[in-house]
Amino acid sequence: PEAEFLAALAQESQCGVLLDLNNVYVNARNHGIDADEYLAAIPARHVKELHLAGHSANRCGDRDVLIDTHSAPVCDAVWALYSHALQHFGAVPTLIAYSGPR
Repeated sequence: PEAEFLAALAQESQCGVLLDLNNVYVNARNHGIDADEYLAAIPARHVKELHLAGHSANRCGDRDVLIDTHSAPVCDAVWALYSHALQHFGAVPTLIAYSGPR
């Protein structure tokens, strides 16, 4: 699984991770994984910064697909995931990106 791969990559390379919580949320919704389980699979020692952004929903065939576009404010579900992430990773720096209309 992706989260285990990321954790192994961080361990082997000894690099810190900037974890994009919007990407975690978007991937969880698009691929049917549990975002909280994803976070739990990454040891806190590896995460050095969190990233929050917005996304858009697009219709693809018969289903909605989320795209990490930074074109919308951070949604409530990503804020909730952020709250969960802070409990798991502790107080790490956070970058919030939004490139939509002001």
